[in-house]
Amino acid sequence: MNFKQAAQPHVTNKLNQAHKFFASKDDEKGFMALEDAHVTGQHSTYYHTLVHYNCLLYTSPSPRD
Repeated sequence: MNFKQAAQPHVTNKLNQAHKFFASKDDEKGFMALEDAHVTGQHSTYYHTLVHYNCLLYTSPSPRD
């Protein structure tokens, strides 16, 4: 098992948590979940990039704001 395979369930879980927290307007917990996903996935280019993409999605103002 390589690192990407080992990290996948943990990163996915934290990204799912972040989505739920941001959807319920709990930005602090959402950001903490993104931080955890970032730390866990930082040794995989794929997961590191995926987490940064999610950071942009959840922390950038939407056109409706």
